[in-house]
Amino acid sequence: MDTIRNESRPHDVDRFEIVELLTAYNFAIDIGDEQACAAIYTNDARYEGPTGTAVGARSIARVIRRDIRSRFGNGGRYLMGPVVVDVDGDFANARSYWWIVSGGERPSVHTLVFYDELRHTGERWQVTCRRQELHPTWLGVTTVRRRRRRRIVSGQLG
Repeated sequence: MDTIRNESRPHDVDRFEIVELLTAYNFAIDIGDEQACAAIYTNDARYEGPTGTAVGARSIARVIRRDIRSRFGNGGRYLMGPVVVDVDGDFANARSYWWIVSGGERPSVHTLVFYDELRHTGERWQVTCRRQELHPTWLGVTTVRRRRRRRIVSGQLG
């Protein structure tokens, strides 16, 4: 049945649905909706991120909850950049750039690369494995200073 779905359905529709799924995650994490964040994952999904590894949607929800409270309690935002999606039947791979803008006394901007493996579960696409890699800006070289006019110096906003 899934094969028939994919033969009669253009891959552009699948790519669009996958990008929409990742975009919905973006908004869900910004508003602190951990259940909506976890819903993008299959029940047996694996998550590998900078703050830990988790297996299963419930465990992933706990990691997300911790991340939301530690990073986004002060008005931070996730911003998604370009996404490349490769579809092969009921399976797909996606890679995307993400920026995290943290609020608070010392606002900062950090970048991540997400590598996602997805599966069409009959009704929708879900992530079976998500791996995040930190970009060197995560090391704190992009702290934004509010007092002076911003200018770029050696990759640093100053």
